[in-house]
Amino acid sequence: MVTHVNLREVLKCPDRQAVMCTRDQHVQLAKRANMTVEEYYKAHEKEIPIGRAGEAEEFANLACFLVSEQGSYITGTAINVDGGRSPVV
Repeated sequence: MVTHVNLREVLKCPDRQAVMCTRDQHVQLAKRANMTVEEYYKAHEKEIPIGRAGEAEEFANLACFLVSEQGSYITGTAINVDGGRSPVV
């Protein structure tokens, strides 16, 4: 099981960029906004329909499933792991 994920890949979307940041990056973004990191998280979690940020393990669990035997029949698809932020097509 994957227990630690440090993604730095930026996925370019037509109207925004989706990025999974490390806590250190969130601390820096909070400082720029003159907020504590907790205030920063709380403000941004309001934008997520399920009301919370994703955990690294949630992304890792999907990756593990996709490379497992159980996910072997899944090909050529995009899976949004964003708490409902992306519109469904």
